[in-house]
Amino acid sequence: RVYSAMMRHGDNPKLAPAAEAALLESLRAEREIKAHEKMQAEAQRLAVTLAALDLRELPAKAKDLSADKKFGELSGHAAMAITLNTILRRVPHKTDGDDKKPKKPAGKPKAGGGAKVTKVVDVPPCTAAEARKVIRANKVSLAAACDGPAAQLALLRAAQAWLLSANGAVALPGAAKVIEVLYDLDLASEGVLHEFWALVGA
Repeated sequence: RVYSAMMRHGDNPKLAPAAEAALLESLRAEREIKAHEKMQAEAQRLAVTLAALDLRELPAKAKDLSADKKFGELSGHAAMAITLNTILRRVPHKTDGDDKKPKKPAGKPKAGGGAKVTKVVDVPPCTAAEARKVIRANKVSLAAACDGPAAQLALLRAAQAWLLSANGAVALPGAAKVIEVLYDLDLASEGVLHEFWALVGA
C-alpha cells in the first residue's frame, strides 16, 4: 500500500552512511565556494584602493591586508587575489581628459565645510590581450608569490574570479588565453592546471 512507504512514528530518519557522507560533502563544497566568492570580492575591492601603490611594495601590502581575521584560513588565497587584481588594474588607460586642456583648480573650500570625501572608482575593464600583457610585465612579482602548488592554484582561482567580475567582463571571451599565459610563464604547473580545470568543471 502507498502509506506503507511513508515514514511512521518510531522510524529512523537517519540517512544511509553513503548518502549521509555524500550530503555532508555537498554541503562542505557549497560552503567553500561561498567563502571563496566572498574572499575574492573583498580582495577585488581592496585592489581598487591600491591604485597609487608602488608595485614594489605590493607583496608586503597584500600579505598585510590578507592577515585580517575576516579572511581566516583563506589568507593565503586572499594575498594572491589582492596581488593579481592590483596588477590587472595597472593596464594603461587613456581617459577622456587626455585630449583636453587641464581644468582650472577648484576654489578654496568653504570654511566649516569639513574634509572632502574621496570616492574610490575602479579603473575601466581591460581586454584579454591587455591582461596578458600586464601579467607578462609583472611576471617577477607574480612568480615571487607563487611559491608552491597551493599558491599557483590560488592564482588561477583569482584569475577566474576576476574574469567573472565586472572589471574582467571585457576579457571574459579570451578567458582561456588569460589562464594559458599563467601556464606559459610557469606561474602554474601542468598538474595544478589540471586540478584547476577539475574544480571549474565540478
